[in-house]
Amino acid sequence: MRTTLLIALALLFARTAQAQSTAPTHADLIARAQAQGAKTYALADAVVTAAETYATADFPVDLLLGLVDVESDFDPTSTSRLTGATWDPTAHRWVGGTRTAGIWRSTKRPPGSVGNYCCGVAQATGSTWKQCLALRDPDLAMQTAVASLGAWLKRGKTVQRALQGYGCGNAGMKGSCKAYAKKVFGRSRVFAQPVTVKPPSV
Repeated sequence: MRTTLLIALALLFARTAQAQSTAPTHADLIARAQAQGAKTYALADAVVTAAETYATADFPVDLLLGLVDVESDFDPTSTSRLTGATWDPTAHRWVGGTRTAGIWRSTKRPPGSVGNYCCGVAQATGSTWKQCLALRDPDLAMQTAVASLGAWLKRGKTVQRALQGYGCGNAGMKGSCKAYAKKVFGRSRVFAQPVTVKPPSV
């Protein structure tokens, strides 16, 4: 009787021990990317692979995917462009104009748009239309975004402020874009959520 009870307890312990949470796998992240807007498996796979390739201790995979979710809903043709601006040779930047964000599926430059494009799944910066088109590649987009985030981190010292800089530029260093950073952190939790491994039935 005692032996039977011990065996039953051992089986129960084994089942309980196996019912644990694990980090999401590559396949789990692809499924979540598709649920969040990636139109195809191939696109989701490319974005997740890029995030895994360029992730760092400060900017882990879940945070990068959260940023992509916020910036483009996983659409590589998402394009922010400036129209009607004029070039200031003294300041070395475009001034004035109107910024328009949204999907631009054509490979032809949006009429009247000038430099300072934000393109691809991570809305990384491209100074020319040619660079903008290149950023439709998820790998290049992620590599560029992480490099930019790293530069902002050096200035802002924290991931929070790095995200503010990424979202609002220099204004982010002065306190703007806190809501943007909060949104990225929030979306990142979708991709960080552990996966519960169910114990096998006996």
